[in-house]
Amino acid sequence: MSIKDKMQAQCGLINGEPLQDGKIHRFHAYGDRPGHDSGFYLYFPDGAACWFSKHLHSAGFCHGSDPRNGRG
Repeated sequence: MSIKDKMQAQCGLINGEPLQDGKIHRFHAYGDRPGHDSGFYLYFPDGAACWFSKHLHSAGFCHGSDPRNGRG
């Protein structure tokens, strides 16, 4: 399962591929009103990622060295 699949399963729809630049990116999370983006993620070049959605009180984390992190 890819990082994008894991984030979408827990939090919301992410347009395109997640950017692996270590910066905060917002997205429309499940339960958001139109025009609001309460979800966010950070995805680092080493493969580590974290994400959050306030409506579902859902969060996730994948460490870059974990073979289950969706790379490969």
